[in-house]
Amino acid sequence: MVGKHPIYYNYKIVGNAEITKTGMFYLIACACNLPMNEQYRIQLFCNDLKKDLGLCVPSEKGIGLKVRLPMKHFTGDNLQFYVSCEEARDNWYPVSENTECECICQLSNAVFRIKNGQPGLLIQSQE
Repeated sequence: MVGKHPIYYNYKIVGNAEITKTGMFYLIACACNLPMNEQYRIQLFCNDLKKDLGLCVPSEKGIGLKVRLPMKHFTGDNLQFYVSCEEARDNWYPVSENTECECICQLSNAVFRIKNGQPGLLIQSQE
């Protein structure tokens, strides 16, 4: 479970997910080498678990994300990571309390907002 795992997009390896154990959580740091002109999500599959890890954001290694998940969610070692591309929707993204935000805070066009009682990020277009 702990270590590096490939991330796939269109049947090709486009990056890796590095998993480290921190207390009762796994920290999953994903980095992908994909163009930044699309919105990408990373999906995690582990036996019966299917988890949307979230929307990728620009980082020093291309695009990626960091999430912290409780160890109790994982029932095996068969991990598979896949990237999906989605059409641009609302540019507000909810943020959970365990979301790592250091790479998001580097975006000059990202601001924290509350929408319907949910904290999140508003990423403003750079036109």
